[in-house]
Amino acid sequence: IPDEPYKPLPLFVFPAVLGNYVGAVSSSIGCDASFVALPFLGCLARATGNKRVIRLKRTWTESALFWAAIVGKSGTHKTPALQAATMFLNREQAKSIAVFQDSVAEHDQDVALYERDYQAWQRSKSTEPPPWRPEEPVCQRFITTDCTIEALACLLHSQFDGVLVTRDELAGWLAGIAEYKNGKGADLGHWLASWGAAPLTVDRKTGAIKMIHVPR
Repeated sequence: IPDEPYKPLPLFVFPAVLGNYVGAVSSSIGCDASFVALPFLGCLARATGNKRVIRLKRTWTESALFWAAIVGKSGTHKTPALQAATMFLNREQAKSIAVFQDSVAEHDQDVALYERDYQAWQRSKSTEPPPWRPEEPVCQRFITTDCTIEALACLLHSQFDGVLVTRDELAGWLAGIAEYKNGKGADLGHWLASWGAAPLTVDRKTGAIKMIHVPR
């Protein structure tokens, strides 16, 4: 059977803004347009997250869940294409981390005031309820480049709208599955279940949170 002739990615099927960006970036880098388009679609899926779903039937909904892999020989500019596609999420991530760092500093001050007020409450032997300990701030995450299933569950436990997992080398992600459990863990099964956005539950013996549940 002869090989099928190469067919370039039809950029006209995308919205104009996306198609123009993919075409311009791929021409500038000198790579196939699909190397930019596929990871960019993953970024758009993260931007949508679980905030919106499509209803196919009355009891059947699907979220913006996207899996993609770009495959090419060495030197075909896969890495710069991936970087160009994810630069927008990385920029939002940098803003979020800056906000989180400011929140941590404010949280430290709030904890100091809480401890002062709590000690005063203990000394007073008041029948009033004790002061509430301030909740720790949470960093809004958009993208992660390396995480185990347990770490991913912790991220998704604190934010409902999802996170994008991206790896520059696909082989590194595949080889890293269950590596911390000598290959005998349940990470592979969890990743397969994540293909369809199935619920994820992780039970831990240690840590402040013993059960981590992610509904989607």
